[in-house]
Amino acid sequence: GAVMLLPLAQAIVLQGMALVVGAVAGRAAVPAFVATRTLSRIGMQMCWIVSSPLMPEFSSAWAKQDRKKIAAIVAGTLLFSAAIIAPFGIMFMVWGQGAIHLWTGGAIVVPQPLVAAMALAIVLGGVWYPLSNLILAANRPSGYTVWYVALSALFVGLAVILVKALGVTGAAVAMAMLDFVMLLVVIRLARRLFGSDLNLREGFAFWQSVIAKLSGMGQNRIGT
Repeated sequence: GAVMLLPLAQAIVLQGMALVVGAVAGRAAVPAFVATRTLSRIGMQMCWIVSSPLMPEFSSAWAKQDRKKIAAIVAGTLLFSAAIIAPFGIMFMVWGQGAIHLWTGGAIVVPQPLVAAMALAIVLGGVWYPLSNLILAANRPSGYTVWYVALSALFVGLAVILVKALGVTGAAVAMAMLDFVMLLVVIRLARRLFGSDLNLREGFAFWQSVIAKLSGMGQNRIGT
């Protein structure tokens, strides 16, 4: 049901934006857009690797309504996703243009504004997407997948206007706008579903203590 809307929304965004770029900016602009988008999504895949193992644990905690564990997993998801996607976004913004040039052997030259807009999109997506996985693990996907489909179609339409005004960069700007709105949607749904009283401060404190213990163990091994 609602889970199947997720790949539909992704198809609308990924294929729809490329079609808009080809139709409005010309077919010659499509490789630059697709190459930039493909390389940027490495950051999303890294977040997926981190967040996916937490989903079964979250499902168990949600079934038991273990508020302490729920808070720890939500906090951990936000913490580790941010720790991965923020540095990746900065590196992609700075070196993405050169990386694409190297990757394609100089065959594709991308404008820096396109790289910057795509970096912003991937940073925003790298926060809301892992958080939405927890909503999926709680078996409440309809709360955001319906929005995702509708907003994807809306922003693909908006991309037509933006590409006319900004060229190929306009499609990346539309993607960043979509990810920003989805971030707001998912945060609101998470607060309503998990409870605004969820003690995330306690969850962050848990991970802080875990990191401190691991750091201490590492120092002890070096010392010995």
